[in-house]
Amino acid sequence: MRWLKDQIPRAWRLQAQVMRRQWRDQSSGMAQQFAQKVTEIAPLPYQLEEVQPVRQSSYYENKLHNLRLGAQRINQVIIQPGQVFSYWHVLGAPSAQNGFREGRNLINGKLQADFGGGLCQLSGILYLLALRTGLEVVERHHHSVDIYTEEERFCPLGADATVVYGYKDLRLQNNYPFAVAFEIEVEAQKVQAYIKSEQALPDLPLKFSRQRTENGIYVRTLRQESDVQKELCVSFYRQ
Repeated sequence: MRWLKDQIPRAWRLQAQVMRRQWRDQSSGMAQQFAQKVTEIAPLPYQLEEVQPVRQSSYYENKLHNLRLGAQRINQVIIQPGQVFSYWHVLGAPSAQNGFREGRNLINGKLQADFGGGLCQLSGILYLLALRTGLEVVERHHHSVDIYTEEERFCPLGADATVVYGYKDLRLQNNYPFAVAFEIEVEAQKVQAYIKSEQALPDLPLKFSRQRTENGIYVRTLRQESDVQKELCVSFYRQ
């Protein structure tokens, strides 16, 4: 079966996977919940901010281009009560035809060049804002390998959200009775992301607790809710 899979062009496998995913979303009713782009978003008075550095690396200029293009599309979306923000539904395929450039991606545990490189920083910063404000995380995937030193890290280990078109998405549901929206600004050295809302959102303290083993690192994501520290998930990273 492995031999047969290797004989099928990657583009065909991806198209088949995208079609399967779209069919599941349609049949489950998830597609009808997706937040849509709008021509204009009314000003939302409340906001929380998250800032991350953009590190110099190979394909740095291409990464900035991809971040700015992704941010432009995210900034066109408002998430009404009950709606789901789907990262790939908003951005579309990370291809040259869709305006994205080649960059550094982690594929099967190895750094490789591929279109849409750097987009995981956008999904990660949105995930972190969702954790802080209590949006429901419908789907999130962590990276399989921790490739950063502590000096290179732009977010806490465990706060990442890898996205792979057709396979792994970031999906966040607005479980509040008022509209929310993300707004992202990309500068040469930093990504500045906001979650804006019609009413004030909580800013819940987070903790990422590590446990190192022979095989890698387990990270428990904890959130303080009232007097209770709630475990949200556990992420495992090979080293």
